[in-house]
Amino acid sequence: MTVFGLRVSTRLASLLVVLTMLTGPAAAAPADKPVPAPLTVTPLTVAPLTVAPVPVPVAPAPTKVKVGIFITQLYDLDMSKRSFSVNYWTWFLHPDATYKPLDSVEVVNAKTTAIRFPLVTPKDDVLWEGEKTKIFWDQGKYAVTALQDWDVTNFPFDRQILHLQMEDGQNDATQTVFVADTENSKVDGSVFVPGWTIESFKVKARDAVYKTTYGDPTLQGSSTYSRLTAAITVRRDGLRLLGSMFIGFFVAFALTCLTYFLDTDWMAGSRVGMCGGAIFASVGNKYVVDNYLPPVSTFTLADAIEVSTFMAIIFSILVVVVVKAIKEKRPVAAEWLNGIGFVINCFGYLTFNGIMITRAAM
Repeated sequence: MTVFGLRVSTRLASLLVVLTMLTGPAAAAPADKPVPAPLTVTPLTVAPLTVAPVPVPVAPAPTKVKVGIFITQLYDLDMSKRSFSVNYWTWFLHPDATYKPLDSVEVVNAKTTAIRFPLVTPKDDVLWEGEKTKIFWDQGKYAVTALQDWDVTNFPFDRQILHLQMEDGQNDATQTVFVADTENSKVDGSVFVPGWTIESFKVKARDAVYKTTYGDPTLQGSSTYSRLTAAITVRRDGLRLLGSMFIGFFVAFALTCLTYFLDTDWMAGSRVGMCGGAIFASVGNKYVVDNYLPPVSTFTLADAIEVSTFMAIIFSILVVVVVKAIKEKRPVAAEWLNGIGFVINCFGYLTFNGIMITRAAM
């Protein structure tokens, strides 16, 4: 047995002696000595650790601004320049004393803008969102020349919706939200536009989304601004304009019809000459119409009248040539062909244009 083993055995023996002294003598202890009570251990209760939530900062609600428009003048509806001019009062109702809409709100589709008579008036004890508070009444008179995309498909029986679009150029939708004052937004009853009838006027507020952040590092992908849109629906009184704007085409068609009543033999040259005059009348009228209307990619009523007139002229020239060619050998057939050509030319032109004009006027 090693020395280490002897040491372990000695310590175990000592431990047994101690245990015997603690337990054994208790049974042999004198009766007059009390036996000590066993040791009890009370478990320690640890309360759970609670962590107070960290408050998350809440962004302030955007300022609601009630916006209205009252139109006093509407003029210079210029289709060739893609614009119209309008004068109107506009007002902004809001509870923010630091907000200056007359300085920050712009007309998005304006070519030129001028503001006259700017005024800010505080109003106390005004009912605003269910409670009485102090609000600010900003107002001014705008003179605007606005850009307009004209729909000339049915010209001169067209109906146009003229738009005014107002946005805050400094505050996005997280800071300022427009609310349309539909009750007080109107067109003055004295507004009169020669050649047009004002059918309706509406204002509507909505969000305009732009596919850019304008460099704002807190945004991603896009930015949103509150926009107020005023829509003025006007209808053109086009019957008189139809006669004055397209008179060259109608005269050209009348000339082609007259050629069928001339002699098919010795007046063939005169018939071709009248068709040539019809071409010049049509070309001149086309320049007038093209200078009045903006260029478009759709097929319009004006295009229908122009194309049908040129086709009627070309058809009449072909009839003159064919009739002249067969006149000597087949005079009866030549006269018959001349009459059939007249019927086809007149019926086709009048029917086609009658349908197109009726559809545009409805």
